[in-house]
Amino acid sequence: METRAARFHNIYGPLGTFDGGREKAPAAICRKVIQAKLSGQHEIEIWRDGEQTRSFMYIDDCVEGIHLFTEGQNTEPLNLGSAEMVSINQLVDIVEDIADIKLKRNYKLDAPKGVRARSSDNTRIQEVYGWEPSTSLRDGMEKTYAWIYDEITSVVPEPGAFRMIIQPGENTGNRLIGNRGEVAKEGLALSS
Repeated sequence: METRAARFHNIYGPLGTFDGGREKAPAAICRKVIQAKLSGQHEIEIWRDGEQTRSFMYIDDCVEGIHLFTEGQNTEPLNLGSAEMVSINQLVDIVEDIADIKLKRNYKLDAPKGVRARSSDNTRIQEVYGWEPSTSLRDGMEKTYAWIYDEITSVVPEPGAFRMIIQPGENTGNRLIGNRGEVAKEGLALSS
């Protein structure tokens, strides 16, 4: 049986997780900048010194790469990511520019360290398929920022109306959350 193997590197974009602690840096930074702007507290917390470097690939490029892999003849593992490497500080610069705001940076030096640098080496995918992601980090971050902004600022239902979100959770089953934060197990009514 022929198989294909892709090593994915930091995929981001709209419709992804942007809150809760499991999101990737691009989404977390967009959320933090939006919250700082909306709250008027023009500060952002950055883990460590912000000089750790990463590369991030926009979701549309990832889908294109998966299609390339599945249709292609190569059966050796290849990296699927962007070679455009930036520091976390540079990523914050990009999002600040998109949001048209400048924030005070508070560095949390005791935060988890992680690796200092990680980037996708695209040498082999370029040799095999002549392919590289086409979405610049700036363009992808603009789309991601706009989507997260819309999610955060979406209209809240009027009092008494319900906005129900089903949240699957580990060991919790599905939960329904009312517009005022009431939580009930699935099947139970929420107070209005």
